Order: sequence, then structure tokens, then C-alpha cells
Amino acid sequence: GPSGFALAVNGTNIFVGGIFSQAGGSNILNVARWNGRSWSALGAGISNTANNPYVYALAVSETNVYVGGAFTIAGGQLVNGIARWDGNNWSAMGGGVTGPSFMPRVSAIAILGDSVYAAGDFNSAGGVAANNIARWDGASWAALGTGVDFTVKALAVLPDGGGSISTLDEFLIALRFKDMDGERQRDGVA
Repeated sequence: GPSGFALAVNGTNIFVGGIFSQAGGSNILNVARWNGRSWSALGAGISNTANNPYVYALAVSETNVYVGGAFTIAGGQLVNGIARWDGNNWSAMGGGVTGPSFMPRVSAIAILGDSVYAAGDFNSAGGVAANNIARWDGASWAALGTGVDFTVKALAVLPDGGGSISTLDEFLIALRFKDMDGERQRDGVA
């Protein structure tokens, strides 16, 4: 059934992402805005070329809403796991994320200054090798060092007063990893 996986707040607006086709009786695909009185769609919403689309992460900076998940289409455009809504239109972010899993995804988004940090389960962002975490500067993607070897579930910026992050030391990252025997999955924080 319908599920909500992500929330973000900007002023009096609450943005909700997940897997759903309606909000408040309106046809809304997987991402919606609540203004305190009614639900509204963000354009044509989030969809997929195959399988069910999932929205796992939302972040807001001024009028921009960044949406991450396991999806390929935002507002009719090919986006691959991450997209930006500017209040009127959807935009791709440099080709999005790809590989290695069946459905690459962005599970976490953090914003610091003009940079958007995306993390999840992927090995490339915009054609740049990036191991599960990358930085978008508004024009292109860059890897953060060698990245992390595990699927990232959550991300929080620990700023040192600067306007950008160049190392993983400045993040609090929630991971999913396997035990030493490779059998059981566990959650952890790094």
C-alpha cells in the first residue's frame, strides 16, 4: 500500500515523499506538498520506466526541493535517482546516479552552502565514479574521496563553519553493512 518515507519542511510547506498515487483525494505521484490547508503535486511527480518508484530522501534549500530515491523519471524527464524541483519545473542533475544494484538509489540528501550531497547505493554520479556518496555543485558531480563501501541510509552534515565538504570526516553517515562472516546485515553509524 501507500507509504511515506521522507519529509522536509520549508516555512509553512511540508514535503512528503514515498510510494503513493494520491494525497488528499488528488492524483499525486510519490512526492507532494502540504501548505497547511491542502495537498498539491510537484508537477507530474516521480515515476519509473520499470518497477515501482520510491522516494527515500528530500531536502529543501530556498525554493529548490531535492528528491532522491529509486526512480528514473521526474516530471517526464529522465533523471535516474535524484532530481530538483524549483517550484515550477523538474530538472535532472547531471544524469543522476547509476549502478551497481538492480535499482541504484539515493537514500539520503544533505545541503551545505551551494552543494548538494547525495548518498545511497550507486557507483557513479553523472558519469563520475562515486562510491555511494557524491557532491553536486549545481553543474557537475564529484566523488568524496573513495566514498564508502556500504549502502548509505542517512546523512547529516557536521559543518566546521566552511561552505563545502571535501572529506568524509565532516559527515555523520548511517550505513547498512554485513557482519564479518558476510551473512547478517546490520545497521551502523560512521
